[in-house]
Amino acid sequence: MNHDAIQYYDDFVNNFYRSVKMDMRTNEDGEIIPNTFKFDPHAKKEWEKVYNEISIMQNSDEENEYMKSMLPKQKSYIPRFCLLIHLMNNFTLNTVPELITKNTVLEAFKLSKYFIKQAQKVKVSAKETQSIQDIVSANKGKTPKETFLKILQSGEKINYTKIAEILGVDRKSLYNWAKNV
Repeated sequence: MNHDAIQYYDDFVNNFYRSVKMDMRTNEDGEIIPNTFKFDPHAKKEWEKVYNEISIMQNSDEENEYMKSMLPKQKSYIPRFCLLIHLMNNFTLNTVPELITKNTVLEAFKLSKYFIKQAQKVKVSAKETQSIQDIVSANKGKTPKETFLKILQSGEKINYTKIAEILGVDRKSLYNWAKNV
C-alpha cells in the first residue's frame, strides 16, 4: 500500500477521534451527556424506503433462511452507519449539524448492501463447499482424479482452489484433468 495513503488514513482516524473526544460533554457527576442527531424530513422518508426494501427482501419466499436472519440486523446497522458517516463527513466543522441528510442515508444503505452481498457470497461459497464435500464423501476410496471427474459431471460450480484444497492436490493437476475430459 502507498505510504501516503496509510499516513492519510492514520491522520484522519486520529483527527476524528480527537474531534469526537473534544466534543464530548459531561454533567456535574462526570456522566457523558449524549449528543442527539436526527434525520431531516427527506432522510426520514429515505430511511423508511430503505427499511421497507429490506423488509421486502426479508419476507420474500425466494430468500434463504440464512439471509432472512441477517437482514433484520441490517435494519439496525443502517442508522448506526448513518451516524458514523454523518460524523466523519462533518467532524472538521466547528459544530456538527444535528440533522442527518438523505444523502447520508443513501451512503449508509450502499454500505449495508455491500455487507449483504458479502453475506450472500459466504453462503454460496459454504453451499458449494458442502456440495463438493458430499461428492468427495460419496467417492471415498477413489483417486483424487476420479473424484474430481465426478465433481465435473455433477455440474457444480468449479472453484479449482477450493477443490484442490479438499482433494489435497494442486490446481495444475485439476486443470490438466479437466483439459483431458
